[in-house]
Amino acid sequence: CRRAKAAGLTGFALAGADPNHWQRVLDTAREVDAVASLGVHPWWAHHETQQTLQARLTELQQLAPKLHAIGEIGLDYVRAKQPP
Repeated sequence: CRRAKAAGLTGFALAGADPNHWQRVLDTAREVDAVASLGVHPWWAHHETQQTLQARLTELQQLAPKLHAIGEIGLDYVRAKQPP
C-alpha cells in the first residue's frame, strides 16, 4: 500500500468473496485507508443454506455503513476452465 500511494495511487478497494474473511477485509481496509466491498461468490454460495445466506445478508446490512459495495463478487476468468 505504501508503494502504491508513493506511486500516486489515491485510493483502492479490497473485496471479500468469502464471508469467513469479511472481518479481515474490513480490518485491512481500515488499516490501509481503502474501501471494502463484500459479498459471496456464486461458486461458493452452494456451501450456504438459505438460512445462512439470509443471516449473511443481515450481517452485510449491519456492516453497510463501512462498505462501498455489497453483492456477488468474483472474477470468473481466474477459474473459467475449472468447473465450480
